[in-house]
Order: sequence, then C-alpha cells, then structure tokens
Amino acid sequence: MGSESEFKEKRSHSFIIVCVYIFFGSCELVMILPNLHLYLQTLGLTSEACFGLILSAYSVSSAISGLLGGCLVDLTPCHIKSVLIVSIMFRILGNFQYSLGLSVWNVFFARVITGLSGVAGTAVLAEFGRITTREERTMFFSLTETAFQVGILLSPALQFLISLVNFDIFGLAINILNAPGLVMGFLWIILLLAATFA
Repeated sequence: MGSESEFKEKRSHSFIIVCVYIFFGSCELVMILPNLHLYLQTLGLTSEACFGLILSAYSVSSAISGLLGGCLVDLTPCHIKSVLIVSIMFRILGNFQYSLGLSVWNVFFARVITGLSGVAGTAVLAEFGRITTREERTMFFSLTETAFQVGILLSPALQFLISLVNFDIFGLAINILNAPGLVMGFLWIILLLAATFA
C-alpha cells in the first residue's frame, strides 16, 4: 500500500512538471513568433525564403527529434526523467542563443536547437499513457492540453511586460525582440532545477 501511494505521489509530481513544461513551451511559442520577422530584419534578413526556413526550423527539428526520441525510449532502458532534463537543456541553450542575436544564421541554429526539445514530447506522453489506467488517462491528457491552452492565453500578458524591457547586459542590448529568449531561458532553468530534484 505504501509503495502504491509513493508511486502515485511521484507520478503526480512528474505530471506537474510535465504540465509546466508544456505551459512554458506554449508561452515561448507565442512570445517569440510575433516579433521573429522584425528581429531577423534587424539582423540583416532580406530574403522571405530565408525567413520561411527559420520560421519552420523549430517545427522540423522538433518533429525529427520527436521521432528519434520515441524510438530511443522504446529501444533502450532510457529513463523518462533524463529525457525531460535533456530536453529542457536544449530549450535553455536555444533560448539564450536566440537572445544573443549576432546573425540571422545564429537565430536559425538557435531555433533548431530549441526544436530538439521535441524529444520529450512523444516520450513523456507515451510514458504517461503507460503508467495511467484507462480511467485516469483522459484526465491526464486533458490537463496537458489545458496547460498548453492556458500558456497561449497568458502569453500576451507576458509579451506586454517584455515590451517594457529595454536595457543592456555586458554590452548586449535587451529589448522586445530578444528579451523573450532571455526570459524563457531563465524560466527553463527554474524548471530544470525542479525536474532534477523532483
């Protein structure tokens, strides 16, 4: 009985972390995409085809890493917590790289790196499908979708707050264009700590 209650408590903690992960992911999406074109223009982008490539970089990278991640988890005794932590690290690295700007191609690679976090999406949801009963499963998956939608709803408020940001850090100008990467990078670090010690 004790081991079952311990399992359910640990599963609940993991589920909360996954919901926060999904919530942060949707916040990141809504905060970065509206200003991406203007950000790239300030870095010298002139080609619309190049913009389309950078815009799709995250999605393509996420789709490929999701497939590979699902296969990896199926074929190896890979711990889901490890997959989630690696995924969050990709998010941290990608967002901080995005905030640096530097060049159009740096932003492209930043979005590719962030997209590699897709490795967690399929693996984590598959794991929750495995460790929940049929009766629980609908509730668990409904809550993950709710976390995504709440992130989309609240992101404009975060975007408004970020629009007020205008300062320098070690010579790097932080403004509405690159601040989302910096803010999300720090939020992902907090989640990384929570996931590591949960």
